[in-house]
Amino acid sequence: IDYTAPEVMTGNPATVAADIYSLGATIYALIAGNAAHERRKGEDLIAQYLRISSTGIPDMRPDGIPDAVCSAIEHAMSVDPEQRPASAEAFGRE
Repeated sequence: IDYTAPEVMTGNPATVAADIYSLGATIYALIAGNAAHERRKGEDLIAQYLRISSTGIPDMRPDGIPDAVCSAIEHAMSVDPEQRPASAEAFGRE
């Protein structure tokens, strides 16, 4: 669930946009050392889903991660699939 696009969790089919979300979530975890929306101790799946679908990802800029990298990941992990890069190539260019 930590790497799954919010729209897929509601039963919509996986799309390129969902894959871009998952790629962004994976890159976030590689940099941060944990998933952006890692399940909290005692948190049920519904609460985790609501948090994923209603909050932005934690900002890594205070940890010294460049703004361009953070912006690209935030774009890829947009809650709205229409707001994500159109392809992995476009994400990579960011």
